[in-house]
Amino acid sequence: MQMESIPESAVQRKVLIVDDQHLVLETLGAMLTRAGYKVVCVPTGAGALAAARLTAFDAALIDIYMPEMDGFETALRLREQNGRRGRTTRIWHMTGVGSPEVERRSAQCGVMGLFLKPFNLAQLCQALEKGFTTPVPAIEAETPAAPNPIAKDERPTASAG
Repeated sequence: MQMESIPESAVQRKVLIVDDQHLVLETLGAMLTRAGYKVVCVPTGAGALAAARLTAFDAALIDIYMPEMDGFETALRLREQNGRRGRTTRIWHMTGVGSPEVERRSAQCGVMGLFLKPFNLAQLCQALEKGFTTPVPAIEAETPAAPNPIAKDERPTASAG
């Protein structure tokens, strides 16, 4: 990535990354840190809520398929927690397995968008910066209340071939 493509405002932005895959946390965390963002990485939804009690994040990138508390519930609880504190964190979901159902449920959570893994850093930073000037979507009436029906061991996997 060329230095001129780093958004100037990135230096002031705090980004929370939530993913149960440590390689994603390390890689994405390093990429966004190099791009000038202040990054905190946590492997669970509960960890995200704890981190957000201590720090006002400008953005959160939350994986959808995590054990215990999935990305849908994490996003909803983070918005609720921030609302009680008078904070706004722009939330994006991320997943390696996209589908119309995932897009629908993400939209119901009032997230800014859905990133598919693997990431293109320039496009990710561009979407983040655009999101910082865009109003946060409302949570839709049919907010998903049930936990993620796909357990970690049952996630769809890409076939080789």
